[in-house]
Amino acid sequence: MQKQLKKLEMNSNPRATCGSDWINSVYETCLWASSTKHNYTQASNQCKTHNASLAFPRDALELSLLKSMALSEGSNPSPNFLGIMNGTDDAWGIEDSKFDISQSGSSLWDFGEPSSTGNCGALVMNRNKIVAVDCDTPSFFICAKPSA
Repeated sequence: MQKQLKKLEMNSNPRATCGSDWINSVYETCLWASSTKHNYTQASNQCKTHNASLAFPRDALELSLLKSMALSEGSNPSPNFLGIMNGTDDAWGIEDSKFDISQSGSSLWDFGEPSSTGNCGALVMNRNKIVAVDCDTPSFFICAKPSA
């Protein structure tokens, strides 16, 4: 996986179409990691001010890219909110969407997750997995938007 990640990083052209504070990934997405903590709603709103949303990894490789980018941009190694929430029908999915990652994204979850610890998903840097966290606990976050 490290070779694949290096290849992704080398193939991306940082800041080419995303702006000075954003990283352009090969997933045709611009990424930005926060340096301040907010609760989930505030983090989501912060992303929206940049015409972005909280990042959602589609596979393990993209999850590794988000981790690498967040750490290289100076984000603390503590959990980073992602655009994953537990909906009213108890289906975990992309923020404002009904896409269910409870099973299709199961390899992205840490062991025993999603749990009843919280209703928001966050990337745990030291395990490179997603865990359920309390939405009201301030955390770092990662925003994503389509590249231009």
